[in-house]
Amino acid sequence: MTTRYYECYVKGVKGMFFTYQSSEQHIPGEWVRVSFKKAPSEALVISSHDSKPAYTVLPIQGKLKLPYVPTKLLELLIWTAQYYALDFDEIASFAFPKEGSVKRTSTISLGNFDPIDDEKDIYEYLVEKESISKQTLQKHFDKDLIKKLLKEGKLIEESDVEIRDLPVNLFDDAKKKDVELNFDQRSVVDKIKQIDKNFFLVRGVTGCGKTEIYAELMRAALEEGRGVLFLLPEIALTVQFINRFKEEFKELSILHSGLTEKEKGEEWLAIRDGKKKLVLGVRSAIFAPIQDLQYIILDEEHEDSYKQDVAPRYDARNIAVKRAMLENAKLVLGSATPSLEKYYFAKEKQIILTELDKRYNDYKMPHIEPVDMRGKKDILSEKLIEEIKARIEKKEQSIVIVNRKGYATALQCSSCGSAEECRECSVSLVHYKYDNVLKCNYCGYEKPYSKLCSSCGVVGLESLGRGTETLEELIKQKVVGARVVRLDGEVSRKKGEVEKIYKKFLNKEYDVMVGTKLIAKGLDFPNVTLVGIVDSDSLLHAPDFRAAEKTFQLLTQAAGRAGRCGKESLVLIQTYDPEHYAIEKSIEGNYKTFFEDEIEFRKELQYPPFGKLANIIVSSKTETKGEEISQKIHTFLKNKGIKVFPSNKAPIHKLKGRFRYQIFVKEDKVGIAKLKNMSKMIQKIAGATRVGIDIDPISFV
Repeated sequence: MTTRYYECYVKGVKGMFFTYQSSEQHIPGEWVRVSFKKAPSEALVISSHDSKPAYTVLPIQGKLKLPYVPTKLLELLIWTAQYYALDFDEIASFAFPKEGSVKRTSTISLGNFDPIDDEKDIYEYLVEKESISKQTLQKHFDKDLIKKLLKEGKLIEESDVEIRDLPVNLFDDAKKKDVELNFDQRSVVDKIKQIDKNFFLVRGVTGCGKTEIYAELMRAALEEGRGVLFLLPEIALTVQFINRFKEEFKELSILHSGLTEKEKGEEWLAIRDGKKKLVLGVRSAIFAPIQDLQYIILDEEHEDSYKQDVAPRYDARNIAVKRAMLENAKLVLGSATPSLEKYYFAKEKQIILTELDKRYNDYKMPHIEPVDMRGKKDILSEKLIEEIKARIEKKEQSIVIVNRKGYATALQCSSCGSAEECRECSVSLVHYKYDNVLKCNYCGYEKPYSKLCSSCGVVGLESLGRGTETLEELIKQKVVGARVVRLDGEVSRKKGEVEKIYKKFLNKEYDVMVGTKLIAKGLDFPNVTLVGIVDSDSLLHAPDFRAAEKTFQLLTQAAGRAGRCGKESLVLIQTYDPEHYAIEKSIEGNYKTFFEDEIEFRKELQYPPFGKLANIIVSSKTETKGEEISQKIHTFLKNKGIKVFPSNKAPIHKLKGRFRYQIFVKEDKVGIAKLKNMSKMIQKIAGATRVGIDIDPISFV
């Protein structure tokens, strides 16, 4: 047979693909056994060709009975690595079941074996047995000898996956729901089904019934035996949607970081084999191996959580666009406050736009009032406290949001003026009163809390900044008898806690829910008639060109938690900057006029969608080395014609014990593509110093 050459990803090896040869046919996505640095290794076939390389090429030693990777998914992974200037090994860790997540069986058989001396016994044993499990062989012979013979190719190890018979129906009591869509909802569904395009944006006010539009599309796809991927920005939201969808959809798979590796492996196999056709998940679920994909539904499209802000940095929204193109699926983006980029593309006819400006059943939008906090010291206004009391008297519920966790966001000594800072990061430690600790929200370092200043030793630490724990305590003090629950990032880390709180609040076991922006993201509580937003302008002054957009989105989404079942409702926005246009437009609830103002600012400064951005992050254990390397990279890029800003210290200069520098790039598509092609040169300049390229950055901290 004709020899072909195969480009392969060797599992766990970074940097490049490696070429192997074989006269046997292999297909992309198939796992094979190879030798890498004289050790037996697993490799994934990426592509094949007929051109013999000028260098020596080792043979593929055989096929492995491991879960194959669907061809379109493999194409998506290769594109993702190229687009985000990542190593394929980095992104593979998200897309394939991890080692040990699926049960393997290993068998040993004879290879090219001419036995000598101490090898004869094992040779004769295997001649008689032909093949035997590795575990059994290790009981009879020395493990080091077996390892040596495997390395020399005298023994051959075959791996297989043991797949238990997973049930197709995850929820046995699931029943089809008879839901009557209103005229506007039906119009959106019909438009998505009938128009032969790949991309759709549903801009609908909070409470307009987007979920039922999604559900109708799911029904149609599943009835035809097609697949659906439904993405959410936060694990906390999966609780609500699981409760909604498990009543109806049997073939539902739920993917998120709360699953064990074993659970993830089993779900991956069930999805790939077509036993589960509907996948509900967060960011990394974009790589789920769904068969015959018809719809990708991406809810709360505007949320930054879809972008991973640590390596490997990728954005599930952009990958969803590419996946829809590769698989000829329809991507449905939904939000009350779409990202400016997506709404701009919709206005430019690159995305099919549908808009819903009324709530379901014509329920009224909440009344929104600003509360001017200038000159006031209290974190909670009298107006907000009185309204909480009034809601409790009417047996209604309230939500209060502050975008900070903990009790005090900083502690400063009244004697020497020093702040309590993290020893690994250049940030203040946060006081968590309930656990009685000072903790870093970036690296997790913590120490017991005391009022003793770590710099001067005087008992004089005072709280600066207020977080969710402070609000929880203050409401309990000022509203006697109020049943208050807190839901923030710290609480959500505890397994099952979000689901427990969600159900209890839904069942009216609490009067007030206090939380961060986590609880502004699409949660639906019918009895909530009051929303209070504390420090509403906290995002406005961040070093971020999207600061106004993020503020508008947070306030509009938070306001949307009120009055979702037709009851008269009120939203109070406490602000120190009531004249800022982002605050004013959110009070008006007018997305379109906010978009018109903000898009002009973007156009003038050539920010997205009119330009492309990248952020190069250099980090080193020594400050001088980090600065030196960042300056070298900056000079290199500038000499190559890339439009770069000067290298500067990152806003959080020290993170997890490493000093960080940033090089900001603002270019067009051609310039960013040129930058990505230089990624290997940038790595070469950096040497042993860590460097990452963040394409389309969301965070600049």
